[in-house]
Amino acid sequence: MEGSNGSFLEQARAARERLAKPKVKEADIPGYKGILKARYGVLPYKKTREFIDEASAHGLGADHDLYMAAETLLECCQTLLRKEGDEWVEWTDNGNPVRYDNTLANALSLDMPVNPQPRDVVYELFGGLTNASAQRALVGHYFELIAWMDGEDEEISEELVGNSKSAE
Repeated sequence: MEGSNGSFLEQARAARERLAKPKVKEADIPGYKGILKARYGVLPYKKTREFIDEASAHGLGADHDLYMAAETLLECCQTLLRKEGDEWVEWTDNGNPVRYDNTLANALSLDMPVNPQPRDVVYELFGGLTNASAQRALVGHYFELIAWMDGEDEEISEELVGNSKSAE
């Protein structure tokens, strides 16, 4: 049987092919709209469960949510993108992608605590843990990423991302 979009089997094969491709999402970093984005991949469910177990050790409530948000962003981030002229380019340092890491902290002169954890870079990029607006921006960004991973947002195939340029 042929439908307007092809046979059932053609549609099912196309859906399966789409589902099998790695998904990526490019999202503006709150507070840096128009100058800084992150490219994220999908977090495997097993890793999500690990984060939930680790976060539970921090207790429930805001600390749990902030921990989950930061750890998820760290794990999912493939690279940060910066605006150069009218184009978004991958931000690299000596050929390595810049992520939520010490390279970013140093480049932006983030005020890092003594003996920082990787998630502290995320906290400081978003404005710090003591800033209520920053906390909400971080958790909101996390929820946006989770909604996308759960299929509630547009997806971009990794093939399309290959058109990005790298910048040192």
